[in-house]
Amino acid sequence: MAPVPQAESQGGSGAGKSGIYTAETLRDLSKISEVNQKIFRQQTPRAMLNTAVNEVGSYLRATRSLAVVGAAGRPPELTAEFCASDLKPAPIAQVVLLLALMEKAEPDELGGLMVESGDGSVLAELGLESALGVIITDKETQAPAGMLICGHARRHKWRPNEAYFLQAIGDQMLMSVSHTRLRSLVRRMGVSDERTGLS
Repeated sequence: MAPVPQAESQGGSGAGKSGIYTAETLRDLSKISEVNQKIFRQQTPRAMLNTAVNEVGSYLRATRSLAVVGAAGRPPELTAEFCASDLKPAPIAQVVLLLALMEKAEPDELGGLMVESGDGSVLAELGLESALGVIITDKETQAPAGMLICGHARRHKWRPNEAYFLQAIGDQMLMSVSHTRLRSLVRRMGVSDERTGLS
């Protein structure tokens, strides 16, 4: 009789070789689905970004959460921010400096970009000690098209789940914004078929 293989204990990792997920991972996956549905239901790109940052900020108990849409190295096309009640929203100049700082960070295996307040004074100016960001890529062009950032006022040990969570929300946010812009463009063009009158 062949021995029955034993599932490995995976400690703190999300999903191991055994395929067993921690309660924390399952909670994150469920929240990703819930947030993505909320983003998809919004009518405008700005509302989509606002929904994303509010949901991310609340769920990860962040001090600040920022969403930016726009090509790397250029001023953002769209931004939205969630911040704790005792903080003021960041001026666009500080957002640009934060983006530049995040872009210099070395990505981890999940693409998470982590910076600490010692890495740049812009974090301290924003009332943050630690920040995690992910670059959101346009699926068609494979070019960087935005960033989703979450920051804490105190030192924070970022979990792999948190980088994955940000990436999943960021991808849905960008896809929804792109679809909304495309629908708006088609409506504005108002091209109709001469024979049927259909757009």
